[in-house]
Amino acid sequence: MLGSPLDPPKGETEWSTRRIIGNVDSQLTIVFEPTEEGGYTAFIPEVPGAVSEGETIDEARSMVLDALHELTVYRREAALNAKSPRSVIERVAAGF
Repeated sequence: MLGSPLDPPKGETEWSTRRIIGNVDSQLTIVFEPTEEGGYTAFIPEVPGAVSEGETIDEARSMVLDALHELTVYRREAALNAKSPRSVIERVAAGF
């Protein structure tokens, strides 16, 4: 009988956070939409709030990646300020 996809890998009793993070897709998608005024709005659909714009696709790309960075910094700080004293914190590299 096959196990559930939610079961840990064969021979392991629980999922490892590192194994789960290692399976995360390390690429993001940027969508560029032309605006009526000229230029482009750019957003990253995998990250709500990562939106910006620019006169060219290159500028819009640079701006939305900057927005992604700022959003990540803000959300990290907000999460750390809201954590309980008993929280365990681990930072991992997702390969972006």
